[in-house]
Amino acid sequence: PQKNKAIRRFIPKFDIGDIHLRPLTSADAFAHKRMCDFNSDYFYQYLGFAENIQYWNLGQHKAWLELNQSVGYPFENYGAFYEDNLLGSFSYGRTGDLLGTQICYYIGRESANMGIATEVTNVLVEKAFTLAGFAYVELHIDSSNIPSQKVAKKTGFELAKEYSSEKIGSKGTGTMQLWIRTNPNNQHGITLENFKNDDYKYLIPVYQNIQTAIDSASQMKVIADKLNRAKLALAGKIP
Repeated sequence: PQKNKAIRRFIPKFDIGDIHLRPLTSADAFAHKRMCDFNSDYFYQYLGFAENIQYWNLGQHKAWLELNQSVGYPFENYGAFYEDNLLGSFSYGRTGDLLGTQICYYIGRESANMGIATEVTNVLVEKAFTLAGFAYVELHIDSSNIPSQKVAKKTGFELAKEYSSEKIGSKGTGTMQLWIRTNPNNQHGITLENFKNDDYKYLIPVYQNIQTAIDSASQMKVIADKLNRAKLALAGKIP
C-alpha cells in the first residue's frame, strides 16, 4: 500500500489548563487519524499496534476506537483535547485479578514534555480509586522508555519489578517494568511487596468470597425452584 503522507499539524501554543478530557468514541476517528498520521513513527517506538498505522484508513481508526470503547465501564478510553485537536489517548485495562486496573496512553510528539501525561494519569488514578474502588493501579513501561518512567515517578507510582516480554515497537528492549500505585483506602492489605515478590496471597479471601457468593446463588436458585413448584402445586398445575 501507499504510505499516507503525513501532514504536520500546526497546533497553537497552549497551556495545560486549556486541555479537556473526555471519552473517545468512533466519532473521533478523524481526529485520531490526524494525530496518528503525523506520529506513526513516534508511536511505534513503544506501541506494537502502531507498526502499520500510517496505512490505516478512516474506517480502521474508527474500528480501533470502537474496540477500545466496547470494553465498557470502568475501562473507558479517554482523549486529551486542545480545541478539536486530539493530543493523546488514555485508557484503562484489566489486570491479572479483579482488584486493580492498568493505565495505558500515547501522546503525540508535539504535545510531549508538557505535563499532559502526568496531569491526565493523576486524574485517571483518582477516578480509579474514588469512583471505581480499585485497590491498585499498574503501569507497564519498557525499560528504555525514560519519559514514561518519569511520569510514573511524578504520579506516585513505585517500581515493583522488571520482567521479560516480547519486544514491542522499534525501541522495545524485551524488558518491561511493572509500576504500582496502591489505593491508600484499599481494604485488602495490598502492598508493593506483593508485586515485588509475586506474593498474591491477598487474593485468597477475595476468591473465597466469590466462591461463597456462587454457592449462595446456587442455594437461592434451589430454594426459588422449590417455592415455584410449591406455588404450581397449590394451583393444581403440577402433582
